[in-house]
Amino acid sequence: MASGKVALSLAFGKSTTGSWRRFEHGVSRPTAFGTESITFGVNRMEQSLTVNQHEGTRVWRWQLSTKRLNPAVGADGSVRFTSNGKDSGFKILRVAILDEHGKDVTPAGLRWKVKRDRGAEWLELRLDDARLPVPYVIDPIALVGTCPGTFPGNYNGCSVQMVSNRKDFTGAPLVRPASVTTGDLMLAQVTLRNNDAITAPGGWTPIGNLRTQGAGLEQALYYRVATAADTAGTTYSWSWTNNADATAAILAYSGVDGTSPFSDFGFGVTVGDDGVRGHFNCLMAGSSQFPGFTLMAVRGEVTNATIAANAASFDGVGMFQTGNQGKSPATF
Repeated sequence: MASGKVALSLAFGKSTTGSWRRFEHGVSRPTAFGTESITFGVNRMEQSLTVNQHEGTRVWRWQLSTKRLNPAVGADGSVRFTSNGKDSGFKILRVAILDEHGKDVTPAGLRWKVKRDRGAEWLELRLDDARLPVPYVIDPIALVGTCPGTFPGNYNGCSVQMVSNRKDFTGAPLVRPASVTTGDLMLAQVTLRNNDAITAPGGWTPIGNLRTQGAGLEQALYYRVATAADTAGTTYSWSWTNNADATAAILAYSGVDGTSPFSDFGFGVTVGDDGVRGHFNCLMAGSSQFPGFTLMAVRGEVTNATIAANAASFDGVGMFQTGNQGKSPATF
């Protein structure tokens, strides 16, 4: 993966005689222990090892090839990469071990290790699989940050805006995320400091029920499947009746069934001394980007959506999970 002048690649260190076979968005090949698969998505690379039998205690290794990047294991267990002392947006998610149904069975305390050996850098995982179900999947995922902040702002995978004492987002419209192409899903969240009816721009469909807390806070969610009309720079504005403070965000997702993207959905919003908080959970019908999988669950959390008289801030995280492929970063 490359972004500007920096780049990262991840390669399993054990040689194999199996031949690569192509599938949409990736390749796979047989190994002595099971299968090695590499899947490429928007701003991410997934290097999965399926292990069919117990291997005992073993050190699994992937070679890290970087350009202008320095890796380090963070407190949360993920591997972060800096460039010239600054966060590059590249990272490898913390260790994930999944069973054949995609359930997370990662043993407590399991962490990556970055090691330099004979002039090369390696990502290592020391694993005793005696108590793991078989088959299981070791699932290192490398990704480029697509919604890095600072907010408000417009990025590759998101658009986040705020207004104060306004009736709409006309002065600060949300922008189609740069990574969006025809058929991608855009999920929008609008949080408003009153209970007015919210009017969405054309082509945006509300999801679930409006959620409110008292007379001074409400949250609504909408989606739109991108068409050819959603060109780069396209803007969207929500409106309401009375002046109020508001924040909104659009998150971009790929690999979603555009005909019936949702089969279940829930979300909520609360307000307290630490500001406004929201979350969403939904099930999406999968598409050909994830061959062999028919369901994708998306979970996201909005934090620190604090609205004050003259300022607001917004942060959020998200994750999707597909069939027996397990957790992967949402494209946003």
